[in-house]
Amino acid sequence: MIEQTTFGTQFLERLDPVFPGGLAYVQDVVKTQMTAYCRAYRDEIGPVWAWGVVPMWKGVGSVWMIFDRRAPKHAFRIVREARIYLEELDTTFKRLQGEIHEDAPTFRLASLFRFEQEGVLRNYGMDGVGDYVMTARIN
Repeated sequence: MIEQTTFGTQFLERLDPVFPGGLAYVQDVVKTQMTAYCRAYRDEIGPVWAWGVVPMWKGVGSVWMIFDRRAPKHAFRIVREARIYLEELDTTFKRLQGEIHEDAPTFRLASLFRFEQEGVLRNYGMDGVGDYVMTARIN
């Protein structure tokens, strides 16, 4: 059973991320209070998945996602919930974009959500190590 829950510092403290490299960015999102377009889910054990959109300027938002190691067990529900929420966001954002680390396991998800690859960002991460792929969903 997976259900929507509140997102914040306590959620992140209990998360065991699949890709720990993205945790610092998500912690910054919480610190700067940019969680208006955020969804978080948990199961009976604890946090499973959180994601959201940080508005950049009118009609453009940057998408982020973070998964617990137990997320694959809930893959069908995660995809279904995300598709529903993305359809709702299409009325607010004409462009949703996201940067995905080359080693992150979210490339397949991006294509399921109609995000297309736009280019490679070399040495882009917060630590300047590793390449990221810029993806976007245009409405």
